[in-house]
Amino acid sequence: FPVTINFGERSGLDIDLNFEKSTYLNSIKMLPLIFKEIEMPQNLDFNYLGKIKIKGPFDILKLKVDGNVMGFDGQLLQEKFDNLNFAIKLDEGLLEFEDVQLKKFKSYLLASAKINLGSGFLEYRGRSYGLNLNDLDFYRNLRLGYQGRLDFDFEGNGTTKNLSSKYRIKLSDASIGSTSMPGAQAVAYFDGKDFSKTVS
Repeated sequence: FPVTINFGERSGLDIDLNFEKSTYLNSIKMLPLIFKEIEMPQNLDFNYLGKIKIKGPFDILKLKVDGNVMGFDGQLLQEKFDNLNFAIKLDEGLLEFEDVQLKKFKSYLLASAKINLGSGFLEYRGRSYGLNLNDLDFYRNLRLGYQGRLDFDFEGNGTTKNLSSKYRIKLSDASIGSTSMPGAQAVAYFDGKDFSKTVS
């Protein structure tokens, strides 16, 4: 892939990356060479194809990044998933992950996130679609026999030291074997160090 690195008065980067197949954990080992301010999750891994362009000076607040990633055969914590696709953009210190779609079986999660690398302010939101309890590896391995549809959404904003967030979970179409069971829903709020919840 084409790489241009300049030093002196016009120092900077002009890099076109074309990943025909790579892994997330291997790729983030290179990040500290360019993005010392960014810490990426270590409990995630997936194979991926992608194209990423990096251009600008050696200043994270002035550097520009634009790319698309198509991930597959991944794992988050101990949970496996089929696909993870997203667009990544960095402009004037604002790092954005757009059109994030994580797919497992017939269910999927849509999400987006923005991080201001100058102030450390973070915004994120996401929502699940078509998820069943038995789609989750950790739950299926418990062999509880309780089945149902699981819907959840979340949103939050703030800094890592003062983050406000809200999580909503709803269980419907619940059953044990052929016996219908009542559903349930819960809402949890985190406001800095405070936590509250409602369950019905």
